Amino acid sequence: MSASSPPIARYIGLDVHKHYLVAYGVDRDQHPVYGPRRVEYADLEAWLARDLRPSDAVALEMTTNTWQMVDLLAPIVGSVTVVHPPEVKAIVKARVMTDKKAARILAQLPGIGLVAAMTLLGAIGDITRFPTATQLVGYAGLGAQVHDSGQAHWSGRITKAGRRDIRRVMVDAASHAVQMKGHWREVYERLKPRLGRPKALVAVARKLLIAVWHVLTGATADRFATPEQVAAAFYALAYKMGVRNLPGGVGARQFVRDQLDRLGLGGDITHIPWGSKRFRLPPSRVGESAG
Repeated sequence: MSASSPPIARYIGLDVHKHYLVAYGVDRDQHPVYGPRRVEYADLEAWLARDLRPSDAVALEMTTNTWQMVDLLAPIVGSVTVVHPPEVKAIVKARVMTDKKAARILAQLPGIGLVAAMTLLGAIGDITRFPTATQLVGYAGLGAQVHDSGQAHWSGRITKAGRRDIRRVMVDAASHAVQMKGHWREVYERLKPRLGRPKALVAVARKLLIAVWHVLTGATADRFATPEQVAAAFYALAYKMGVRNLPGGVGARQFVRDQLDRLGLGGDITHIPWGSKRFRLPPSRVGESAG
């Protein structure tokens, strides 16, 4: 970086894959400020010009196409560092956002898959920044509005303030949740006659975000969770993550059982519902040591 270059403001880590990369950035204090964002190589040049700047320091791991990537990055950013794979995670560490356990906790909620979970974690940061669910809801721009009289009310509208990425993920999740049997559909059907469909959907998104706060804060099961639906969500997550990448080298079904046991959920269910199929689950291990 030359003397005339701007000081480094962001540290961007690139996880480079065969057909795409995932970018994640933090500031000097390790606060998340970018991503995680997946960039297909067909969109790479446009992304470089639009999202990166001279005040960025970029780190990427050594792969077969690393030096081609370095040549593209060097004229645009302040510095480029090539490191061994474990060091990328160290450079861009934002503890909660890269916490796979937190992503798995979120995956129990309807409509929140791996990408949505990582987007939420990247936007929210450390959940302890929000002492109450109401503060997280307000941060997202899904909170109550206030009349001039000082009386708060919920209009069902999205505000322009707050985190658009959180709002987008939660509304998408709500759209999925209301199509499934159970609590969230019941909430939606109850609100729809009074608020209309769009506002009722936003209201469900707001309530789902409250559930996000509770499950992250307590690292626990959602109180409205249906064990069979959660099992199916974890089964989908296992294949999104890639079975070879599952913790402990377990298979997809054991992964599902382990996640249910961690949440203290579904100890008595024996199968994963999967469309018209049902896959047998290994038995729960909860209470084994006590026996």
